[in-house]
Amino acid sequence: MEKVDIQDYIELYNKSYSLDKIKPLNNQTYKIFKASKADIRITHRSQTYENALAFKKIEHFLKGNEYFYMIPLTTIKGTIVGFIVRGVLTSDYGTITRTTEYENKVPFMYGFDKTFLNYDKHEKCYPIIICEGCKDCLTLKKIYPYVLANNTSSMGLNKDILRNITNKFLLIYDNDEAGRDGMKKDKNSLRNLGSFVDTVQIPDGYKDCTDCYINPNSLEYNKEDFIKLSKQIKRKLKNLCEI
Repeated sequence: MEKVDIQDYIELYNKSYSLDKIKPLNNQTYKIFKASKADIRITHRSQTYENALAFKKIEHFLKGNEYFYMIPLTTIKGTIVGFIVRGVLTSDYGTITRTTEYENKVPFMYGFDKTFLNYDKHEKCYPIIICEGCKDCLTLKKIYPYVLANNTSSMGLNKDILRNITNKFLLIYDNDEAGRDGMKKDKNSLRNLGSFVDTVQIPDGYKDCTDCYINPNSLEYNKEDFIKLSKQIKRKLKNLCEI
């Protein structure tokens, strides 16, 4: 399989617009991204034409999205090792994770940031929350710092890498068939590997924890339901910490 030079994507990212520089958008995704401290940027499709061959990997994605977010995947120290590209006005997304330097050395998950810098300084092993998408990751970081997103409904090979960091996991996947199936499978496989695992089911009526936080249609905050969800998450984290 052809390697991707991540530097081409970093150059595009550096040319992209900071969310502080654009007119605010009236949708859930923008509100979550803007409220976070993550340096997520917006790119116009025409900017990729300068070096079209470098973006062959997301060519299918670019055809349907005039504007898209570039969401960096980083190491704990901030080195960019990949990107999630997500439509600004659609839910389409693609992932750039193949690099010559970092391939198979770090888990390609969203959420590694400076909040993890002190992770190994705790006396006890702390659990890590695993969710599906980057929006959910940013939402859950309002409750607890150590959160990572699969960018899909399964941890895949990341299970083996993360077991070098912790043996305690709290899984919070989407409230749909794929999410429930993925959470069940990951729970069983992690336990078979000797990890301590618990799960949180998103309340009925909400697809994911972000929808439970802010209604995607009205954009109103679901304070009561999100507080209940937060209390459940904190209780399960406390139980895992005490193991």
